This record gives sequence, structure tokens and C-alpha cells, in this order.
Amino acid sequence: TPPPQSLMVKPSSFELDALVWVSCPERVWRPGRVVSTSADEVCVQLEVVGEDETEEELGVLTVSVGKGASTAHPRLLRRNAVLVGDGALRYDNLTEVPELHEAAVLHALDARFLRGTIYTLTGPVLLAVNPFRALPGLYGQDVLRSFAFRSRPGLPNSVSSQPHVFGLAAKALEGIRERYESQTVLISGESGAGKTETTKFVMQFLALAGAEQDTGPAEASHGRGSGKAGMSRVERQVLGSNPLLEAFGNAKTLRNDNSSRFGKYIELQFAEPQQLGDDVANPRLVGARIRTYLLEKVRVINQQDGERSFHIFYQALAASSAPDPMDSRQGGTSPSNTSSDGVDLEGFAGYSPASFSYLRGGCQEADDGHVEDFEATLSAMRAVGLASAEVSSILRAL
Repeated sequence: TPPPQSLMVKPSSFELDALVWVSCPERVWRPGRVVSTSADEVCVQLEVVGEDETEEELGVLTVSVGKGASTAHPRLLRRNAVLVGDGALRYDNLTEVPELHEAAVLHALDARFLRGTIYTLTGPVLLAVNPFRALPGLYGQDVLRSFAFRSRPGLPNSVSSQPHVFGLAAKALEGIRERYESQTVLISGESGAGKTETTKFVMQFLALAGAEQDTGPAEASHGRGSGKAGMSRVERQVLGSNPLLEAFGNAKTLRNDNSSRFGKYIELQFAEPQQLGDDVANPRLVGARIRTYLLEKVRVINQQDGERSFHIFYQALAASSAPDPMDSRQGGTSPSNTSSDGVDLEGFAGYSPASFSYLRGGCQEADDGHVEDFEATLSAMRAVGLASAEVSSILRAL
């Protein structure tokens, strides 16, 4: 059986001083420079990657190539000279990079990430790297407006090629506005990759893009008006539903403090435009439907060490033990048995996660923000039409 195509490389393919990538079990791909070649081998001087390395320690690696190579030998790929240094910052779309392969993609994503650029296009696919930190201004109202108005007459259209989650959502909206055809946005990735946050940004754009057009770019640039002020009831419900989904479907895991423990198919329904084209107003959101599947129900009764059950339990417990606002104003610290909007929390008052057998096995460390998160959950319940009696019944069941 011949070796894989990636190993069928002739030594003549790599001239002296050629920049190469060498597969590495620790760093996946390690940069190097060809120092010599022979009939079946290429000698590579490995380059320093971390501060704790030196070229003397790394030495020269001999890589077998051609027909004598096997899957046990390191793989060798040519390194893109255009990506050396800050070269990756010039390529918002990796399909424009010559000699694109696995090592080039990973290097470009890493180089852009280190400089605060988390989005990169590869054709129609948007690659996102979780920054694990706040990036001020990346999702601001001005940025959303720039994508919402990108194809309006007299406005620059260049933002459509910028790698951004709003750009991806704008492309889907474009298909509805110009052809009134159903569009699909598939968001996938491993745990902690940022799927939950990305979904929220896509929904935010699609819910606000139509409302933003009522403000107009000229008014928006002078601070007059806001898309949220012109939102319909349905658009507000779509934006307000996320805290509810996260409270009852997300949990803290070893890899992610806000991991979705279920899959969801979100269908957003838009009004049919009176006319189609690239110079007409964005369609407005008129309906939505969310279908959930594969909810990790076993998490309710059992969690592995370091993990938790669903957020709602900890939110309600934290809210029930928070100081009563009226008592706090009088200098007291008595806990409140109700939330700020009057929801009865008596069943949670005086208890902690360790008080419940279903929560006792999980992580017991206190997290900040649960009280505020609970208020957001209650607001979401109201936004989707749940009455106070229904909210109280749900909390009594918990």
C-alpha cells in the first residue's frame, strides 16, 4: 500500500533554506528551515517557538520523504512565505493564501488571534477563535449598523467581505431581502468554542437589522435614535429569550462555565418583502420558533466533580439569600424571600446547593452574578409571555 499523498514528497521539492512545517506531537506543526537534502531525506533546522526553547536544544531533524516514508515519520509541508511575521493579518479570507493546507490555516488563525483578530473567513465559512476575554467595540451598535446598512444605496459595500459574525448574519439576511429564500446558519464547535455567544450575536443582528433601518445611518451617526427603540414585540421577545434558554439548559462544566447541555434549532421568520433587491429595506422579524433536542436530563440528578447542574437552581438560591432591598435601605441585611419583582422564593430561602441531594455532588464554589442572572431570567420569562402565576409555579416545581 503506498503511503498517504501528504508523505509522497520528493526531496527536490524543498530547496536549501526553504521554509517548512514539520508535524509535531506537542505543537501540532513546528516551523523549520531546510539545511540539506539527499535522495530520500530532508534535514530541517527547527525554529524556536516558545521562550523556553533554543535552536541548540531543538537541533536538526531528519525527515524521510518520498516512497520510503511512512505514517510513523513526521510530515513535511512548505511554509507560506506570505504568512511569515504579520503576513496573516493581510488575509481576511484564507482562500487567497497560496499553498493553503492544514499548517497554514492553523498558523494564520494563531497569528491573527495573538493580535486580537478572532474572525477569519475561508470561503463562505467563518472561523472564530474564542478570545476568552472581552473585546471592546467588536459588537457595538455602530458595528451592527455598518453591517445592517452595508448594501443600501450610497453606502460602502466593503463590509460584506469583512470577517465578522455580523457579516455572516448579514449574508443570510441578504438572501431573504434579495430572493426571499430560506437561509441556514450552522454554528458548530467543541465545548467552550463560543457557540452559545455566537448564536446570541446572530440572533441579535437578525432581530435588530430591520429595526435599525428606521433610524437611518445619518441619524445613527449623530446619535439620534436607536434600533431597540423601534423594535416590535416579536423582535424584543427573540432578543429577550436567551437568558431563559441558558438558565434551564446551560451549566458549568470542566471546560466551560456556560456550556449548553442541549441542541437547538432556531427558526426565525421574516415578513415577505413587498419587492426584492439589494437596494430595498431589510425585512422585519415577525415570528420565531425554537426546537430543542438531546437535553442532558441526567445532569439534574447527578454531576461529576467540578461541574454543576443547570444555572436556574443556583440563580434562585442566590436570589433568595440576597439582602432584602427595603431592609438594606434601612441598614439591615435580612435575606429576601422574593425577587425584586415580587416572585416568591420561599422554597429556596435559607438553603444552599449542599442542602439538596441532587446538587450536593457538584461544584459548591460560589459564583458572582447569579442574582443579576436570575433577574435576567425572570425578565426573559415575562418577555415570552409567562404570567406571574406561571413563573411562581415553575419555581415551586424546582
